[in-house]
Amino acid sequence: MHMHKRLQLPAFCVCLSVIACIATAQPPELPHVNLTATEIAVADALRQISEQTGVTFYLGELPAEKIDIDLSDAELEAAIHAVCEPALCSWVRVYLLEPEDQPAQEYDFTTLVRMVMEARRQQFEGMTAEQREAMVEEVADAATDRQSDAKPPIGGWRASTAIETGESMVDRAAQWAMADPLRFAASLRYTDPITLQVSDASAAEFIAALSTASGFIVLQQLDDSAALLTVNADESAVDEVVSLAAEQLGCKWRRAYLIAHVEQLSNQQVGQLLDGLLIAGMAAFWNEEPQRRTEIVQEAVARTDQLTDQQRAQIRSSRIARDVMDRFLKYANTLSMEQRREIMPLLQVAAQIMGR
Repeated sequence: MHMHKRLQLPAFCVCLSVIACIATAQPPELPHVNLTATEIAVADALRQISEQTGVTFYLGELPAEKIDIDLSDAELEAAIHAVCEPALCSWVRVYLLEPEDQPAQEYDFTTLVRMVMEARRQQFEGMTAEQREAMVEEVADAATDRQSDAKPPIGGWRASTAIETGESMVDRAAQWAMADPLRFAASLRYTDPITLQVSDASAAEFIAALSTASGFIVLQQLDDSAALLTVNADESAVDEVVSLAAEQLGCKWRRAYLIAHVEQLSNQQVGQLLDGLLIAGMAAFWNEEPQRRTEIVQEAVARTDQLTDQQRAQIRSSRIARDVMDRFLKYANTLSMEQRREIMPLLQVAAQIMGR
């Protein structure tokens, strides 16, 4: 078994009181899971895993189909994946920091997903241009990655990667983007253990640094007067890092999981979603000032100019991309001549990519 290196604090903190603090900050080891059942409901299997480990699951819609399960001394995420994979359920780990003197906050699945999405948005807005570009590429890779590694995934799994559509990479990515309730929560690859150094950081600064290093989202319900913290982690488990931070912040923490079923969309459902996205997107576009609309068109054309020949070929082979093009052309025919002239560069570059 791989051994994680222990967390080390800077030399000026090395004293008996801090050593005692670090000792209490070590997270309890999660119990392993033992579960054998035939024709068990996914919700029941997850309930038993939660009871054995003490970890909270926030569940979206789950499939009606039942599964067979045979787990013996399985690690927590291996057990979660063993339940979720055959049921085509995406799952993702998140962390919660909460005041020590208050009961654990009650959440529902929809609220927690919305909070994670907002945390992702704030993380993205706080990045440099280079960091944003790297994140966009990582999300795109994650969307089309088949995740064929035989080892259980770390931190999360996108069930859409297991749906065999027989379609192009672009169509698989579209299936993921439209059908997965956790598409914005489980889109990044996760790292655990991590190396992380922060000094005299606020809770928000620590959370941003941890998310950048690990990919995990940490949600906090702390007031602005929380203490500053210092962490020097070298190849340490994320649980250890979060636990040490919580100790210094004087709060409690817990690990939780979001889990939801991904259903393969029919062509009709895809078409309905595309229509909704097109209408909403173009409505937002026309609500912008003329100068901003010009900039948006120029930015979109510039991005398409950067597509490689391989990427263009993948788009041309996509059924959904062809459908989008047809719908966009039909929409353009409903516009005034002035409006069509304004988006003409988009129409031209789309036609070029699709070979029309």
